[in-house]
Amino acid sequence: MTTPVLRATKALSQPSPAANFQGLVRNHKLTGSETEIEVLSVWFPAGGRTNCHTHAVDQLLLVTEGEIAVGIGTERKLLRVGEMIVIPAGVWHWHGATPHLDACHLSIKPPSASDWGEPPAADRVEFAAYGDWELWVQGVSE
Repeated sequence: MTTPVLRATKALSQPSPAANFQGLVRNHKLTGSETEIEVLSVWFPAGGRTNCHTHAVDQLLLVTEGEIAVGIGTERKLLRVGEMIVIPAGVWHWHGATPHLDACHLSIKPPSASDWGEPPAADRVEFAAYGDWELWVQGVSE
């Protein structure tokens, strides 16, 4: 068996589904169906982001370019190159590039379906912060 070296290449990326993303987001699936882990490189234009969603398994996001804003309920995080976060299974969240800089992250998780539907009513209340993320990332000072 030959173990492949994985390389994220924007030129090989595909458009991400417009129904699940804001902006012209692209992704490159780095692993095939023969592995027990899915590695996806996702490129966001400045201000591009995912819609609110959840996964049935834990998801690790690792920033490789730019800055990634992450919203988990009312909690906000700003991640820079080399930083990562684990999104727990079943938790509604969103992530994407800040409005002033293109960005890329690796999404690492076991293969599983994602729920791109509307969060339950209780989570929608918690996600009142979701609509103001552009203002939030513009005001971050670290």
